[in-house]
Amino acid sequence: MAQYKVLYSSKDIQSMVIDCSKWINTLMSKESDIVICPILQSSFYFVGDLFPLLFTQPIVDFCGVSFYACDGTEDGIYMYKGPDVATYNNKTVMVLDVICNTGTTMDYTSRFIKQMGANKVYTASLLVRQFSQHKPTWKGFTISILYRDWE
Repeated sequence: MAQYKVLYSSKDIQSMVIDCSKWINTLMSKESDIVICPILQSSFYFVGDLFPLLFTQPIVDFCGVSFYACDGTEDGIYMYKGPDVATYNNKTVMVLDVICNTGTTMDYTSRFIKQMGANKVYTASLLVRQFSQHKPTWKGFTISILYRDWE
């Protein structure tokens, strides 16, 4: 059985979720037509904690994108639930993810949504690997290990 190392307490995580909600609330006060695009499956709980803290409820369209194969090895980009074109056209979009490991998935999703006609695309990730090639617009904790190294 795998042993897991606790990186951040639930209190630390909740504090960071509050910080992210403040950032999103500030953007929503300046921008109109906001769409939040959480990347499945990892961001599901992050979004669940985040949404009650938002002043208004933006449009939400989950996007299913993965850079990893079923066995956890890097396997190229695979989009299994694509965004709805009409939802993103002329909108400001926030792509949310829990872990920005290499940054490939977030970068691909951001570029794809921009090509679909989004005016602006912001990115946010609760955990960002220190050497990630993509630096989100908002980042929570910086980590130096890969998620698959936690065992």
